[in-house]
Amino acid sequence: MLYKDSGVDIDGGEKFSEFIKKRGLKRKEFYPDFALALPLLDKIKDIKNPYLVYSTDGIGTKIKLAIKYNRVEHLGQDLVAMCVNDILVLGAKPLVFLDYIAVSSVKSPYLIPFMDGLLRVLERENIELGGGETAELPDLLNKDEFDVAGFVIGVVSRDKMIKKENVKAGDVIIGIPSSGVHSNGYSLVRAVLNKNRIDPEKVVIEEKTLLDILLEPTKIYVKDLLPFFERGTIHGAAHITGGGIPGNLKRTLSSRVDAVVYKDRINVLPVFRYLKEVGDIPEEEMWRVFNMGIGFIVITGRDEADAILYETDGYIIGEVKRGSGRVILK
Repeated sequence: MLYKDSGVDIDGGEKFSEFIKKRGLKRKEFYPDFALALPLLDKIKDIKNPYLVYSTDGIGTKIKLAIKYNRVEHLGQDLVAMCVNDILVLGAKPLVFLDYIAVSSVKSPYLIPFMDGLLRVLERENIELGGGETAELPDLLNKDEFDVAGFVIGVVSRDKMIKKENVKAGDVIIGIPSSGVHSNGYSLVRAVLNKNRIDPEKVVIEEKTLLDILLEPTKIYVKDLLPFFERGTIHGAAHITGGGIPGNLKRTLSSRVDAVVYKDRINVLPVFRYLKEVGDIPEEEMWRVFNMGIGFIVITGRDEADAILYETDGYIIGEVKRGSGRVILK
């Protein structure tokens, strides 16, 4: 009996690896073997007291929706965004990205479109692909199913790293809009669709189908916001993922301040109003699960806010007051 007889295609896996090498690993400074090496000093030569920052994440059951409608080409951006936005909250610049793909078969029609999309995003964001792993798991995943995880390594100057103590009473809270639902809450989204027998291709919200809205890739905030981190004008930051604004914003607060966010100042995206209505989802649950239209939050001084507001599409959604580390939605 051969390994191939059990459902694992070694030759197919090697062909996919060659595709990735030819498509993504173009730089001579890499040394591909069992692991991949990258000279570090030239990447951090302009950074004083450099600290490495790293994170890992996935994109959850948004994948199932994308597979169902054969729309996987933008999932690579979701994966990159979920990782690099997380390290951005410390002011870190992403350097290297790695991926893990678990797939039922390397012959899956979704594998190359996903990977090609991932590589295009990394090229656009000037992030190196440092390698990865493709695991063929026919007994674990159903036909054409796959799951992914991403890993990012970034760097930040110790002097510029975001610290909770930097957030002071009197600071303002700026919300940076999301591009949509991003990559959180899709188990609830899919449950709403299934329970109400909704075809997202036939529902139109403001001239876009619900499917297009739900599969809109997660926004990457690095290019827009990193310059402000490097200038030292951002006191605190939060990537609004699972847990919504309350669950994520509190991570950047010390025990001496509260963040007060005014819900009526937030431009709630129409898709969230739709999901709340058709899914009969309580208001509190909506704010606890979804980003509600705010994908990233920065906290800054009142005198420093104008530059961020002018150079981004952000707007003021709240303020910092003396307190005990709470996020208060009003």
